[in-house]
Amino acid sequence: MVLTRRSFSLAAAGLLVAPCYAQAADPILIGVTLPITGAGAEAGKLTANGVNLALDEVNKEGVLGRPLQIVAEDDQTSNPGSVLAFSRLARRSEIVAFVGSVRSTQVNSMAPDVLKTGKPSARTAPKRLRLNSKRVA
Repeated sequence: MVLTRRSFSLAAAGLLVAPCYAQAADPILIGVTLPITGAGAEAGKLTANGVNLALDEVNKEGVLGRPLQIVAEDDQTSNPGSVLAFSRLARRSEIVAFVGSVRSTQVNSMAPDVLKTGKPSARTAPKRLRLNSKRVA
């Protein structure tokens, strides 16, 4: 198995939170916001393909005997859309970790809500994000 950043992030998120949630047979849910519609839909399609490839690799062995499952929401390639998409994911208590949007402005717009959840998160945007001196992504 070739370990990529994406598969490592998915597996690490699952390992961090798996002991705390659900029964052994239940999948570990990871929330992902990505552009399914709007100007960035093509990038969203590529991101979704990458996430699915990483998910297939991780689920060959699972995480602590459990499969990972992705719950995706459309960020509509907009800052308000990314906040709305993240809020939909954050309301679901069974989602144990998040992967943020492709664009850094959308990651920035979601950052306050990400911090409020207290759950692990990763981002696909290229720069590190700080909010009030705390590293968010």
